[in-house]
Amino acid sequence: MEKKELSEKELLAIVKEKFPEISWQIFEVFNNWWDNQVLLLDNSIVFRFPRNEYVKTVHQKEKQLLATIKKYVDINIPHYEFFTDDDSCVWYSAIVWTPMTVDVYTKKISEANKKNMQLWLARFLTQLHTIPINLFEKAWYTNEIGTSNEWANSFKKEFSEKCGHLFTKEETQIVLDYIQELQEKKAEHRVMTHSDVQEKNIFIDDELTHISWIIDFSDARIADAALDFDKLRDYGDEFVHGVYQAYQRKKDDNFLGRSRFYRKRLFIYTLMHAVEHKKDIEKNLDEFRKIFFENT
Repeated sequence: MEKKELSEKELLAIVKEKFPEISWQIFEVFNNWWDNQVLLLDNSIVFRFPRNEYVKTVHQKEKQLLATIKKYVDINIPHYEFFTDDDSCVWYSAIVWTPMTVDVYTKKISEANKKNMQLWLARFLTQLHTIPINLFEKAWYTNEIGTSNEWANSFKKEFSEKCGHLFTKEETQIVLDYIQELQEKKAEHRVMTHSDVQEKNIFIDDELTHISWIIDFSDARIADAALDFDKLRDYGDEFVHGVYQAYQRKKDDNFLGRSRFYRKRLFIYTLMHAVEHKKDIEKNLDEFRKIFFENT
């Protein structure tokens, strides 16, 4: 789906037009989110600008989703305060901007507090996955994995067009077979998932003792609970196993195996993004080959 990226000048112009009562001294633009550009004003107001028409509709549904989830989880989550009349952006009050990056977790958090982070995240996932899925609109929040041939065919086509020239026919077929298997994968434990639990969406307190916020629920969907463990592997196996051990929902022998399987799809998206933007292609290609062709 076509994505747009506005300049700083264009982003600020939208805010001035839609919210003339708002003034600011400093601002910062973040372009590292897939679905939205983010504008932070005076470290106090966050604006999200959807990259395409689909994300605009997701914002409206996300507002309803967050209102429901907020009743069930202890960790802070965003609350949309204002939408523009044309859905060109939404805003909410800023959180403490201390993301739990892999570097912060590895180098700055004590061993005792690393365990705390695992427990906090396990508690959040347990609470999220306990919410009855009949509270959500299934038509909107059903996972594309395991439900849509249209999604799989579109994914295959996009990968072949963008990245097929980088691989042999045999290698390309391995990836296409994976996408088909991904589409056919049965969700063992269907729950409401966040589907993007990773370093840029996890925020911690200034003392580095606990998780204080989880943000960006735009990818939320009813899916296999194991999907919420796929990106946790960025923090290392010890972190994943610590969260898994403290997680209180239904588990099975292949739970973490499925999370590893789901994780592979992320390398497809990342490589396509690199090729599209002509940036870090070789780096992402090396990582991609290790995941898909070297069985590491």
